[in-house]
Amino acid sequence: MEAQESGVYQMSLAPLDPLCISQRIMRKDNFLIAFWNQNILDTRIGNRQYWCSSLEWCIYTTVLNFMFNHKYEVRPAFYLDADSLARRLKLCGIVHALFLPFLIMFVLFHFILRNMYDFKTTRQYMGNKYWSTAAIWTFREFNELPHVLEQRIEPSCKAAEIYLDMFGQSEWKEAVGRVCIFVGGAVGSLLLLLGTISDSLLLHVALWGHNLLWYAGMAGIVYSIGKALVPTKEAQPSVSRNLFEDMDTALKNVSEYTHYYPENWKGRGWDSGVCTAFGNLFDSKVKLFVWELVSFSLAPYILYFKLSKCAPAICQFCLLTKARVPNTGDVVGYSTFDFENFKDEAWEGRTLGDSSAQHGSESLAESVMRTGNVDNAVLQHPKPRSREGKMEKSLFNFRQAHPNWKGSPSSQSLIGAVEDYRNAALSRERDLYIEAATRQLDTLARLQSGKLKKDGVDLFPIIDTHIPSSQYPQGATLDNTGSPGAENGFVAPGTFAASNGSLNDPQRGEGVHHDLPHAGRVLSSSEPLKHTSDIPQSLGLSTELWNELNKSTPEPSVLSAPASSLKNEIDSEQRAQRQFYWLERFHEHLETQHQQEEIADQSKSSDD
Repeated sequence: MEAQESGVYQMSLAPLDPLCISQRIMRKDNFLIAFWNQNILDTRIGNRQYWCSSLEWCIYTTVLNFMFNHKYEVRPAFYLDADSLARRLKLCGIVHALFLPFLIMFVLFHFILRNMYDFKTTRQYMGNKYWSTAAIWTFREFNELPHVLEQRIEPSCKAAEIYLDMFGQSEWKEAVGRVCIFVGGAVGSLLLLLGTISDSLLLHVALWGHNLLWYAGMAGIVYSIGKALVPTKEAQPSVSRNLFEDMDTALKNVSEYTHYYPENWKGRGWDSGVCTAFGNLFDSKVKLFVWELVSFSLAPYILYFKLSKCAPAICQFCLLTKARVPNTGDVVGYSTFDFENFKDEAWEGRTLGDSSAQHGSESLAESVMRTGNVDNAVLQHPKPRSREGKMEKSLFNFRQAHPNWKGSPSSQSLIGAVEDYRNAALSRERDLYIEAATRQLDTLARLQSGKLKKDGVDLFPIIDTHIPSSQYPQGATLDNTGSPGAENGFVAPGTFAASNGSLNDPQRGEGVHHDLPHAGRVLSSSEPLKHTSDIPQSLGLSTELWNELNKSTPEPSVLSAPASSLKNEIDSEQRAQRQFYWLERFHEHLETQHQQEEIADQSKSSDD
C-alpha cells in the first residue's frame, strides 16, 4: 500500500484498502471462521469437538475450493445443489478411510521426529501446553491474518497455564505420581549402590531376560513420570487466598488475549465444568496429539454421517451471507463489518428471536426454484447474525492492526459509541478518585499540623478545611500557589502560610524546615481537581493513590498505563487489551440497558 500511494509502483488501478487486501487473502478462511462461529460444522461427539488437519483439508477441498468461479464469485451450482456437496463429503470420507493407516503412520513419525529433541532437552515429556486447532479456529477473527493471530494468541499461553494451575492435579494422579517416585527412587538407589560395589553386577546379572542396567534406566523413567504427575509448590501455593475470585479473574485475563468469553463462563471461572471445557481447548502437546490421532480415526465417520447432513445448511448460509465487494469479488458478509445487516443483536442484550430461523417451512433453495430469482428469495429470508460479538471484536482487532483505516459508516458509528462510553466512564471514575485524593490530603494536613503542634509549633486552629472560595475575604487575591496571599492577612484553613513548604520554628531557631503535605495549596472535596497535574508532586501522597490517580481505568490487569500516555505511543499488546476491555464493558452496559427497557415494557403492559 505504501508503494501504491507513493507512486513508485502501480499495482492496482483501483485504490488499495487494507480491508480489501485482507478480504482477498482470507476469502476462504473468513467463510471457515463463519462456519465455526455459527456452529454449522457438526464435528462434536459427546462434549468434545473432533478436528484435525485432514478434516480441514477435506473442508477446503469439497467446500471452499469448489464454491468460487474464476471471477471469485460464488457459483450458483454450489449453493443450489446441496446434494452434490453431500456426495463430495461422503466420497471424501471413503477415501479418508482407505488412506487412514498411512495417514496415522505419517503423522506419528512426523510428530516424533519433530518433538523428540525438544522433549529430551527441556525435560518436559508431555510437551508445552498450547491451544488445540479447534480452539484456534474458534478464537480467530474475521480478516485476521496469520501473523496477527500469532501475536495475539502467543501471550495467552502463560495466562492460561496460570488459570489451570489454580485447580491443581487430581488426587488420583498425585497418588500415582508419588508411588512412581517412591518405587523408581528406591529401585534406582539400590541399583546405584550395587553399581558402586561392582559395575559387573549391572552388566552381567540378568533378571527375566534383562540385565540390571536396563532396570536402572526404567527406574529413572518411572521416577521422571512420577515427578511430572506431582504438582509443584508454585502450582499449589501455601498462602491462603480467595481462590474463587482469583480463578474468575485469571479466566478473564485469558479472554483479554483470546477474545473468547462465553456467557456461561462469566463469573464461573471456579466451576469444574468450565475448567473441563477450558482444558479441552488448552492442553499439553502430547495430549493434543493423542486427541488428533483420535480425530484422524473418527474423520471418515464424521465426514460420511455428520458433515454430509450439514450440506444444506452450508449452502444456504453461503448464499445468505455472501456480499459482493467491488474489485474484490464475493466475500462473507461478516468480513465487510456491515453492522446494519449482520450485527449480533443478542450480544447487545436484545431478545428478538432467532434471526437464522427458516422462513416458514420453505428452504432457501426451494424459494429460489419457486421464484426463479435469487435476490428476491434472499430478501425473504433473514440473514444469519454473528454470534458472541465476533464482528464487533473483529472490527476493533482490525482497527488495532491498521490504525489509519477508515471503515464504513456503521462501523464508525460503533467505534464512536464505544469511545463516548469510554470517555464518560473515565470521567466519572476520575472524579471519584480525585475526590478520594482530596479527602486524603485534608486528613494528611490535619495529621501533620497535629504533629507540629506537639513539637511546639503554633499553627492555625483546625476548624473546617472545606471553605469555598466565596468565603475568602473581599479583595483577597490568589498568589502563585493558588491560595489567598499572606499580604491580605488571610490564611485558609487546611493551608499553611509558608508558600515554600517550610516553617521557621521560633523555638528551634531560624532555618529549621518542616516538610508539609501540601503547603500553600487548597485541596478539598468541595472543589475537586479537574486534572491530576493540578496536584503538586510534593504532596506526600501514597504510591498506591498516585497510581490510582494516574490510571485511565481502575482495571489493573488491563489498563495499568498512566493517563498521560493515552495520547502517546504505547505497547500494541496493551492497547489491544484496552480496546477489548472497553468493548466488553460497552457490551455489558448495552445488555443491562436493554434488560431494563424490557422490564419497563413488561411492567407497563401489565399495568395496562
